[in-house]
Formats: sequence, structure tokens, C-alpha cells
Amino acid sequence: MRLNVANSGKGKDDFFRVYSNLPMDVRKEIILVVGDKPITWNVAYDEISNDTVLGKTILAKIIGWGFV
Repeated sequence: MRLNVANSGKGKDDFFRVYSNLPMDVRKEIILVVGDKPITWNVAYDEISNDTVLGKTILAKIIGWGFV
């Protein structure tokens, strides 16, 4: 399943809502691996906030899994 998250404001808003409610220690935990790179909540936040290609990939995976 391929999600178009380029203009997915709702997905981003949902991610930021979930992220803001996470305890600080949980934000350091790995939530997925993209290629050979472990992605924590903090890395996901940075990438999604900056609208990077990696951020769009992360957001699509998180939405696809139902995390947000």
C-alpha cells in the first residue's frame, strides 16, 4: 500500500499530537528501521518537521501501521 503523504497535513498533525504526549524517555526509543538506519521518535520528529524525503517515508510507515 502506497500512501501519498506529500500533502498529508492530517497525518502530520496526528503524528505531532502523539509525539507531544510521549514521555521524554520514550522519544529516544527506536520505532522503526529505514534501510539500515534506526529511527527514534526524536529522529522521526526532526525529519517530519523538516519535510524531508526520509520524513515522508517515516510518516507513511507510521500511518500505515496505525501508530497515528
